[in-house]
Amino acid sequence: METERARLWWRTTGPWQRGTVVVALLAALIAVVLALRTVFAPWAFPLPGQPRLTGYWQGEISYSKTDSRRVLLRLNYNENCDSVCGMTGGMKVCGAGKDASGDVSGDVRNWRGTDSQ
Repeated sequence: METERARLWWRTTGPWQRGTVVVALLAALIAVVLALRTVFAPWAFPLPGQPRLTGYWQGEISYSKTDSRRVLLRLNYNENCDSVCGMTGGMKVCGAGKDASGDVSGDVRNWRGTDSQ
């Protein structure tokens, strides 16, 4: 009975009303996807004002008292991974006469992206 009523409504309404319904359904679907990303990967898609783990990071590593080198990291959220690698990116270590670069990948230890369990 309900599906018949819905079909009748769809046939009798104008194109503007049907278009509005389709746009509203698409907007609701996008909102659900964004909300799920925020719930299941808050370290990659945080709420406003919250810290984010992805992006560019830089710092220094001390190899000895006289040897410290700058490290640059680029971390990305990877949703197209089959195994444990929710985060991918690249790294570069500058100094000591030669720069070293490479790729990084792995999974965040917990849903908050912190060390504490």
